[in-house]
Amino acid sequence: MKEEMNSKVDQTKAKIVETVMKIIARDGMKGLTTRRICIEADVAKGTLYHHFLKMEDVVAESIRFLHKQMLDQFEKTKFRTLEEFFLSLGEASISAVEEQKKSGLKTFSYVDELVNNPVLYELQKETLRDWHKLICRKIKLLTKEKISEEVLKEISTTLYIDIAGFRTVLYFEDDIELIRKLWRKHAKQLVEHVNEESWRG
Repeated sequence: MKEEMNSKVDQTKAKIVETVMKIIARDGMKGLTTRRICIEADVAKGTLYHHFLKMEDVVAESIRFLHKQMLDQFEKTKFRTLEEFFLSLGEASISAVEEQKKSGLKTFSYVDELVNNPVLYELQKETLRDWHKLICRKIKLLTKEKISEEVLKEISTTLYIDIAGFRTVLYFEDDIELIRKLWRKHAKQLVEHVNEESWRG
């Protein structure tokens, strides 16, 4: 019974988070009001403030909630190979962009808001650090190679840049299968360089 309640709470919070992201992407921070969130998420004002203490927490907590869900999913998944892990990261990004495109989200508007808002900017840096840690842990786990922390960080950063590049192209490219094919090739190539000697060479 308790698990069922927790699941319902998570679903409601996820619905609020999704609505917050849609509003920011479509209308910017200026379009984010309590009334609009409640109407578009179809929740009562009391429900909104049950999940988020005050209005200024809504965006920050929404981003944290979203990133935690994604991080937890990748943390719990048992990948058999490094290539499978890299492919899954790319596939998750591709799927996310496709969902955003279906919803008509102006994603670059959302990115602008993150960069220009000091609080959200720091929050994004925090989540990026969390992703770096996760990627480094998975690489260590999935490779027999002994890799220094410096090279691990470089590989993690390169992977992040690569995925960001693929995401950007996908906003303007309708041939999703082409993008998937290219990512499969790229992930395989990247795996071949995941060792100290090759990376430094």
